[in-house]
Amino acid sequence: MGALSEHIANIGRRRHPADAVPESVQPIVARMGAAAIAMATTAAGVLDSGDPDVAAQLDGDDDMMDRLYHEVRRPRRAGRPTHHLHATGQSPDEWPAPGDK
Repeated sequence: MGALSEHIANIGRRRHPADAVPESVQPIVARMGAAAIAMATTAAGVLDSGDPDVAAQLDGDDDMMDRLYHEVRRPRRAGRPTHHLHATGQSPDEWPAPGDK
């Protein structure tokens, strides 16, 4: 998590005062944030309860996050940039896959 936080901070610093996330993908990134909060909340609940059925829900939640991740990486069409997040210094093809460190 520390490396991810550093990476996010560096992107924000490089792009300041502009938005770090291009407008074309902001709704997807917002959904990713909401999904991450829901997953963290569920995980905390599992730690408290030890309920294996609730723990199994995390697998489906992770699948949703993977779909959103692939959606944000998908090249944009209809006049949108092919590598819409190029301002980070990396093309989406260079980003680590979910679960990579």
